[in-house]
Amino acid sequence: MRQSGILAAMALHALENNVERLKDDRENAVFLSQVMVTNGFTLPESGTPRTNILYFGVNNNSRLSINEVVEEFRINGVALGGGYQGGRFCRAVLNSTVNNRGVEVVEKAIIKVGAKL
Repeated sequence: MRQSGILAAMALHALENNVERLKDDRENAVFLSQVMVTNGFTLPESGTPRTNILYFGVNNNSRLSINEVVEEFRINGVALGGGYQGGRFCRAVLNSTVNNRGVEVVEKAIIKVGAKL
């Protein structure tokens, strides 16, 4: 815990500057989860995101593996984390650096990658 001061400073900054923004980030995650489902992706059993974190996967009969999905998104300008829940899901985190234009970029990437599933 030698770096607890750094973590505390980040948390304090978020509380003082970004609380209102969290609502927007969650709404964007919900919107993108709907785009995901419409374009052939799956959501975990928990379904619609409750926070700014969106988990999603592919059907068992998909032509792309999770690792290939992560790469396809990277090619389309979207950075994701993969390998969640035993390698079945990817994770996208919306935050203050993802503005409306960024959400549009992600939406377009979902449509492009979804067409390859």
